[in-house]
Amino acid sequence: MRGFVFVAYFCDSHDTNSVIEEMFSDSHNTNSVIEEIFSDSLDTISVIEEMFSDSLDTIYVIEEIFSDSLDTNSVIEEIFYDSLDTNYVIEEIFCDSLDIN
Repeated sequence: MRGFVFVAYFCDSHDTNSVIEEMFSDSHNTNSVIEEIFSDSLDTISVIEEMFSDSLDTIYVIEEIFSDSLDTNSVIEEIFYDSLDTNYVIEEIFCDSLDIN
């Protein structure tokens, strides 16, 4: 179910660029945002496939995405400037009514 939450977010009517801009609430263009965060030169689709094309649990996916040794809560707080608990932040990001757990 956890993997499905990630997949479900991208199976919507928004085009890829809009989804990424929305996620990162950033005025930079999509490619700059991706390059800044992922430090790679892959195109948008490849980055997303690499991030989300797995069925690993939520914690591991978040660690993989941010290539960070910090615990999940710290990573999320650092990126989203948020002190809310992990599940609530994830629900907010994915604007999804599916059960995170």
